[in-house]
Amino acid sequence: MDGGTGRDILIGGVGADIFEFGPATGKDIIRDFAAGEDLIRIGVAGLTYEDLSLSAVRDGLVVTGFDDQDSEFVVTGVWALTEDHFLFT
Repeated sequence: MDGGTGRDILIGGVGADIFEFGPATGKDIIRDFAAGEDLIRIGVAGLTYEDLSLSAVRDGLVVTGFDDQDSEFVVTGVWALTEDHFLFT
């Protein structure tokens, strides 16, 4: 699931979802991330989990560091994400 550019709210369906982000994503929100079931794909060549910045906020985690354009996404209701929750392509 890819919201494209701009500000988007992403809500997956029943079963496993893959939320996709890349350069110039904008500022998005994932509303129903299910750890152990869903994944987040970061489509930036050469990027690794260590390049990301994860910061706790009131509603969940803000993820930044995957481009140089201040793009970010918030994963609501989640306060911990590990490398296992991400795919890098």
